Amino acid sequence: MFMLALWQIHKSDIRRLQGDDRQFTEFLNSLLRATAAGHGIPDCKVRTTIRTNIPDGGIDAAIDVTIPDDTTGSLQCPTAWQFKAQAYKTLGKTKEAKKGGRAKAEGSTRKRKDVALKWLRDQVQNSYAKNLITRGYAYRLVICDGMPANTKEKWTEALWDEALKLSANAQQPMVLTEDDLAQWANRFPSVCIEFFRPGLGDLDFQVFS
Repeated sequence: MFMLALWQIHKSDIRRLQGDDRQFTEFLNSLLRATAAGHGIPDCKVRTTIRTNIPDGGIDAAIDVTIPDDTTGSLQCPTAWQFKAQAYKTLGKTKEAKKGGRAKAEGSTRKRKDVALKWLRDQVQNSYAKNLITRGYAYRLVICDGMPANTKEKWTEALWDEALKLSANAQQPMVLTEDDLAQWANRFPSVCIEFFRPGLGDLDFQVFS
């Protein structure tokens, strides 16, 4: 059985941030900045915010440059990021629908898919998201949840279809979930320790180098 190092995290650690918009945003901001710094990208080319309670035009962070040797596959062009600290099945639902009884919650599969696809199209059409996509930024949707591979593929296709309506040269969007985030974060011991293993904060980082 594969054993994680003491400081490494699992996808279940990511999911514990579900429902905490601020903490999820701070974690992702740190991950983006650590990745950029590791590739020599100036801080001024990474734009982040922790103000999750104000309108953002559909974008929570942006990296203004290409990182050609990025091995995550998500930063090989300028990128625009949206963070959602929610279960993916709740995205696009109104508060009333979320509070509905079991009969409503178990509504037709087709209707649930239609709601999700409409929500995805709306994200690309948000003002700032639209602006960046037309300027050549790739859209990245980050969800604090797991997702079946076929659903992830369909969501990516839906986002790309909508992006291509804005620009024939639109970069391919990506959907990142808890599995992607855990694997990515495990490259940065300091990020893992800060957000998930605070009890290890006094250890010498040289041990992990």
